[in-house]
Amino acid sequence: MNQRVTTVRCYLPEGKLKKLFWLLLIVGSVVACTSANAPATSTQAAVPTESEGMAEQESDTGPEEYKWEASPVLISLQSTAGFTLYDYAWGLTPHLLVFSDGRVFGTQWQEFDSRLIWQATIPPAEVCNLLLQVESAGFFDFRQSDYVEPGVTDSGTTHITVQAWRTNSISAYALEFALVNDDEGYEPVSPTLAETYRLLSEFQPANAQPYQPERIGLLIDLAPTDASDEIWPLSNPSLNELFADDSTEVVIDGQEATEVYTLFEDSYSKIFLDGETKYWVVARPLFPHEIWSETTGWGRLSQFETSPKVDLACPGQLAPVPQVTPTIVATPLPSSRSPGGEYAPLEYITAIGRRDDPGQLYNAGAVIGTPQGDILVADNGNDRWQRFTLDGALLEMVPVPDSNAHSMAFLPNGNLVLANWWRNTVEIRTPDGNLLQSFSDWPEPEDGYRDPTDHIDMLAVGFNNKIYTDERGGNRIVVLNADGTFLEVWHGPESNPLEDVTDIGTDAAGNLFAVSRSQNRILKQAPDGTIQEFTFDSPAYIAPRPDGAFYVAGYHNIAYFDANGDQVSQWLDESLDIRNMSVAIDDSLVVLEGTFESGLDGVIHRYDERGTELASFGTTVLQPGQFETHVAFSVSSAGDVWIVDTGSWEEPAGTRLVHVDQADQHLNTFEAIDGQEFTCDDYFLAALADQSVFVADPCLGTVTLVAADGHAVTQWGEPGMGTGQLNLIADIALAPDEQSLYVADMGNDRITQFDLAGRVLAEWSSEQIGVQEPIAIAVALDGTFLLLDDALQEVIVWSPQGESTRWSLPVSNEKPNDIALDERRRRIYVGGSDINLHAFDWSGNYLGRITVSDSSGVMVNVGPDGLVYRSAGYYQIQVFRPTD
Repeated sequence: MNQRVTTVRCYLPEGKLKKLFWLLLIVGSVVACTSANAPATSTQAAVPTESEGMAEQESDTGPEEYKWEASPVLISLQSTAGFTLYDYAWGLTPHLLVFSDGRVFGTQWQEFDSRLIWQATIPPAEVCNLLLQVESAGFFDFRQSDYVEPGVTDSGTTHITVQAWRTNSISAYALEFALVNDDEGYEPVSPTLAETYRLLSEFQPANAQPYQPERIGLLIDLAPTDASDEIWPLSNPSLNELFADDSTEVVIDGQEATEVYTLFEDSYSKIFLDGETKYWVVARPLFPHEIWSETTGWGRLSQFETSPKVDLACPGQLAPVPQVTPTIVATPLPSSRSPGGEYAPLEYITAIGRRDDPGQLYNAGAVIGTPQGDILVADNGNDRWQRFTLDGALLEMVPVPDSNAHSMAFLPNGNLVLANWWRNTVEIRTPDGNLLQSFSDWPEPEDGYRDPTDHIDMLAVGFNNKIYTDERGGNRIVVLNADGTFLEVWHGPESNPLEDVTDIGTDAAGNLFAVSRSQNRILKQAPDGTIQEFTFDSPAYIAPRPDGAFYVAGYHNIAYFDANGDQVSQWLDESLDIRNMSVAIDDSLVVLEGTFESGLDGVIHRYDERGTELASFGTTVLQPGQFETHVAFSVSSAGDVWIVDTGSWEEPAGTRLVHVDQADQHLNTFEAIDGQEFTCDDYFLAALADQSVFVADPCLGTVTLVAADGHAVTQWGEPGMGTGQLNLIADIALAPDEQSLYVADMGNDRITQFDLAGRVLAEWSSEQIGVQEPIAIAVALDGTFLLLDDALQEVIVWSPQGESTRWSLPVSNEKPNDIALDERRRRIYVGGSDINLHAFDWSGNYLGRITVSDSSGVMVNVGPDGLVYRSAGYYQIQVFRPTD
């Protein structure tokens, strides 16, 4: 059928196809796309019903897309209690939580003493729509100062935090009162805040079900003897064993939590008789990633982990949200273990593509001049510190697991104090990295709420070993003793307090320096409390010298001020992206350039006070065999690995085909095959034992066998619907005997088996197998193949006899992404579309899972000796050894 196509919309499932690409429109067929003025015909692929990954493009450029690194909780709507019953205040749960994986939790208050907590899972498109509505309401531009309290007492505070491509957090005292009573002379609530609150408070998916928590917090106290005589029916746990000699807070989990929570029905507190003692018990369900801390009821808010982070993307406009297709399980299989918290029987041993060459930095977070006269760099991505001379010669590399240092300072005894960004703690470590102490227990800000994004950012050490810390985006400096004991909080001058503190420092005289970027100011507080102020355009970092002079850095400029506070010099470096800086023993300035992105050769720079560069060293440049974002990899039976490297989003370098051996030694890299560059957004690989590899190109509809020297041995395939033609390649898999190749062709709704020359050996239709959207395939020795169905979210096992078994992933809100087999151990591995790698036995019984951060879909291969290769598409491929 020939048609004039005016507007084209392509709907591609998430699965392993991460990015939108245009397929060729062929005379006689329209592949997986429909025009705006042409209905779908029987020759067209069905439009997926699941919304995840749907992309809509109205022009060559398409609508704007938002991408960001997301923490587990995207949206939080919570309230703290006014002056009320303690058990009510202690038992308050969030009104709404929206997680980055689509899980949603909420609280419906039935009456004052009862509640219903619900949970649901929504597709990514619905999550994006909710975030876009919040943005449309103007919430991201709303500021705390824009809210005017109604001037009442005995009311609660509403806290709204949204962490998306932009982040904002508002604490509004008596907001609910103000919304209800805005016609009674009180200051009207901003339409922005009112609309945001309405959106979130009324949001409840249609598929919401009662929440059964895996953990609950219990508050247990003695009750009056004339109270209820309801008997506590459980012996494990018993209240007598849980209760201490005072009011007790305790967290229980697993089966105990399930049994205890059932006792409360919809009530949040009850009185029970256990033996001869009566107890008053409050049950507070805990949510995924929630961090428990003992605290008073009033002002208590749920706090959540900020990792693992995942990469999310949303279109720049609202999109229709289709109905979710329910999961269908044709042959239910017993589960040998519960998925909750169970670990797959795998042990991490190494990784492919490590960026850990000597002098190479990966996500370095802090730099400091040492008393010994050298330079210490926290190479966080490689879990080590590297020490250099002032001229850049590498002295040593010290393993420091999980330090995550964002800022470092020396104590007089030679130990280091550091701000651990990810753990949000202050740590004391020896010079060789051994952890001595870790602490984070200091008061919340005066408004009673610390934004979860306010990580401990920078720190400094002053007189009497005092430790000064600030929080990202915070308006205060917290002062601690060297043992972590809280001393005080400093906000700057009362008449003009600090805002947006981005760095702090101290000099030998005990002066404290604080940088406020948004206020264009630098404060210097002497030990006697005297304060001096200096003006600088958007200052970000400060490095005081022992003599009281200091360096200050803005976006791309650095200035030197003498001890009197007079600016002596300033220099520009438009290429610098400063991440941290310090003063060396010779009073020169040491600057750490942003090191998360690759391509920087010379990331540590040393300047004199007039801006002359004295040294430049360290690198993030990728070495041979290292790679950026990759969309596919394949491990051969000989152990060598092929990778399709697409470069980073920020620094696209062109797609390359990278080849490394079993020991992660670089063999070759190809930017083209016989002059044909890699122009598609996605590829699929199947490596052979002779170091050749099949490369499938979904855009061209071709399969190419590439030799180890980078030349094409053979190529077949073309777009179309005929025998041997390929419309939308979703995955390829090599038969274990390496004599044939299976292709999952989603555009033609079939699985095709080819010989190595491209001749068709067999063909199965999707209808025959019972699969809707096959996105991944793996083949067993006997010809059985396993498919992942993106629409039904199932694993489908298809035997040579035509028998089918299927099962779903145990995590209800996660779709499958990739699959691999270990026949010797009779093990099946399924990579999820979120952060999990799941393990099953040959019958589909669940064995457990492991998780990976920064995931856009977990890819998995099984190599020699059953080694499991797992990747989330970023920077390296992790290798695991089965432990059973």
